[in-house]
Amino acid sequence: MLYQEAIKELSGIRFLVTYSFFADEEEARDSAEATCGEQTIEFPPELLPDNSYWAAFSGRVESFEKLEAQRYIAKISYAMETTSLDIVQILNVIYGNIAQIRSIRVEDVEFPPEMLSNFKGPRFGLEGIREICGVPERSLICATLKPMGLTSVCYAEMCYEFALGGSDLIKDDHGIMDQSFARFEERVEKCAQAVLKANAETGETCLYAANVSGPADEVMDRALYAKKVGAGALLVLPGLVGWDMVRLLRDNDDLALPILIHGAFSGLYFSSIEAGFSGPVAFSIIPRLVGADMYIMPNYIGRLYSTKQECLAAAAAAKRDMGHIRPIFPGTGGGTTLQTIPELMDFYGKDVCYIMGGGLHRGDSLAESCRGFRKMLEEEK
Repeated sequence: MLYQEAIKELSGIRFLVTYSFFADEEEARDSAEATCGEQTIEFPPELLPDNSYWAAFSGRVESFEKLEAQRYIAKISYAMETTSLDIVQILNVIYGNIAQIRSIRVEDVEFPPEMLSNFKGPRFGLEGIREICGVPERSLICATLKPMGLTSVCYAEMCYEFALGGSDLIKDDHGIMDQSFARFEERVEKCAQAVLKANAETGETCLYAANVSGPADEVMDRALYAKKVGAGALLVLPGLVGWDMVRLLRDNDDLALPILIHGAFSGLYFSSIEAGFSGPVAFSIIPRLVGADMYIMPNYIGRLYSTKQECLAAAAAAKRDMGHIRPIFPGTGGGTTLQTIPELMDFYGKDVCYIMGGGLHRGDSLAESCRGFRKMLEEEK
């Protein structure tokens, strides 16, 4: 039989995925067992030879326990060989077919050193961004260019004011790419030069993160152009351009810029308690694996969905031990205002970057709003 032609030995190296199954105990247990095959062999197990190879090749339930009514936690291990040791197939094994099945959520992923060694992780990460910006301790400010619809000249003036007022980073809004009102090349050059001008005046280092997302065959060219004209960082939307695009940008030594990732189009993987990914997986573990230096996730305060539990868990996972993979910088936004900052400072501590757009437009000037924001953070105990 063809099934006998399979490789007879596996390495024995496995990685562990923790899932929530939302059902009664019998259904949850059946779903966990079915997931083992659905995410690997996807074949009737009774048609395969009963041997150690196929037993090891399929997923394996390592533990199963009740968390609460109608919610059970199962830890399932998978053979390293089921992946191609690339992020595309790793995600496929973690949540490929079962993404189309209701009531299953990925809560955590644990990789062995043999798998982590195939990834470089963040080039800069939390400590690297602090070093570039010259901010060894306090929280960071990332101002966002809004609203969509302005000209490149207007966005550049906004960049200059933000940087002059003490913002540590300035990023394009996620929806500003290459529209007729502000073409990519013109906007990025003007914004980058405006920030560099402000830096020369303040003696500080503010990074402008250009949104290089777009058609797949243009992303790398946009990133290289952004660096050439003076951008200090990149903004990428992995939900739209793909997670492996982040890895490709990170691994390009001709770029060597910090990468900020935004969750646009990724909310369907995070906003349901009974499907998708937990905050730590969506905003820390996967981004760290592919090499992002900062994630931007919704805050529990604001117009986008998140919870205190998810925010804290994602921030903790940003720094948890992943071998040589550096910690990532947590960034939080989605409706943050200067009025909410005192509460958030108590909640997060100092290892966080506050993303703010419209909230900085409520003062007398953008520069003054940034100065006031910066003063609040510098006075943090």
